[in-house]
Amino acid sequence: MRGQPFVFDHEARAAGSFDELVARFEALQTQEAAWLTTATEADLARELEDPLIPSGRCSVAQALMPVCLHSHGHRA
Repeated sequence: MRGQPFVFDHEARAAGSFDELVARFEALQTQEAAWLTTATEADLARELEDPLIPSGRCSVAQALMPVCLHSHGHRA
């Protein structure tokens, strides 16, 4: 969403400690919150392409929808 490549090996690396894991999530949350405060309609309309996305592509807005609704599936 932020226009940066997703490097699986980097993101999937094991944390050395629980505190490191928490710090990594906090840093990511800070970056995502900053992006969300400035996101425009054009940002949300931008297309994402990845073989793991059903049909291979979707808009940022379409990618955000299942994230926002994820917890509803647990309540069903």
